[in-house]
Amino acid sequence: MAHKERQKIQLAKYNITQDNDTLVFCTGIGTHLERQNVLKEVKAVYKECGILNVDGKVDKTFHDLRHTYATRLFELGEPAKVVQELLGHSDVSTTLNIYTHVLERQKKRTASKIDLFYETDL
Repeated sequence: MAHKERQKIQLAKYNITQDNDTLVFCTGIGTHLERQNVLKEVKAVYKECGILNVDGKVDKTFHDLRHTYATRLFELGEPAKVVQELLGHSDVSTTLNIYTHVLERQKKRTASKIDLFYETDL
């Protein structure tokens, strides 16, 4: 709610009325953000966080955040159907096809847990 209030004040400076069609993430005057400007800001955040490649440059994109989000959800054990809905994929098979590598790591972790269970003395 705080964002909408700040946005309302910002837009009012330009005689723009906030309504249900107002973009959530927009320029100070309510227009669409330019892709390159968003990427520039995201790369600055990556750099500030130390997320750099071996050359000391940022080679991540804004879309990489989406992949990180989905990967972390899978690593936390969230069901594929939930991840699919959060990402907006029309079919869970799309989600599963994209994140198969994450699920392979999960399978190995799960298998190692059961191995540890049988290795301990009961």
